Amino acid sequence: MSQFTPQEISALLDQHSRWLSSDADGVQLNLKDADLSGLNLTDANLEKALLPGVNFQDANLTFANLKGAVLSGANLENAVLRDANLEGTVLENANLRNADLTKCTLSYTGLQQADLTGAVLRDAFVNNANFTGADLTRAVLINVRFHKAILSGVIFVEADLTSTTIYNANLTDANFQGANLKNAHIKNAILRGTNFDGARMQGATIKGLGTSQNKKR
Repeated sequence: MSQFTPQEISALLDQHSRWLSSDADGVQLNLKDADLSGLNLTDANLEKALLPGVNFQDANLTFANLKGAVLSGANLENAVLRDANLEGTVLENANLRNADLTKCTLSYTGLQQADLTGAVLRDAFVNNANFTGADLTRAVLINVRFHKAILSGVIFVEADLTSTTIYNANLTDANFQGANLKNAHIKNAILRGTNFDGARMQGATIKGLGTSQNKKR
């Protein structure tokens, strides 16, 4: 796995910025399987960068622009992505355990089979994102807004969804066992096979099609 110094990364980001501006001497950032762990990448413009399998463990990506970037299989464990732009980002099979995604924008983001165990997504905006088969066990999802998200097979076991809104989402076979859904609002959702066993639902509103026999209020 290739390792880079902050100075080397800065030079590569400059080349990538020129590539995004269609400058003749610009070069698209392609760091497959590189080791960027622990680096400070605050405000970095990684739009459309190719970063599959990259190790971002403990990296700081606050306010980073990852729009359209490819991070399939990347390691973002304990990474800070507060206020990051993840619009159209490919994070399939990525490791986001205990990552901080507070106030992130996840619009058309691909998170299929991603591991978000213990991740913090407080106040995030999720629009048309695909979380199929993702693991959000014990994740902090307070006040998250899900709109038209694909959440089929997602594991929400013991997650905190206090005051979260989930509209027009597919929750087929999703598992909310032991989750905190206090004051949450789930409306116009597909709820076939959805498991709400042991979930706390004080003040929650849950309406949808194919309501699971396990759903409780």
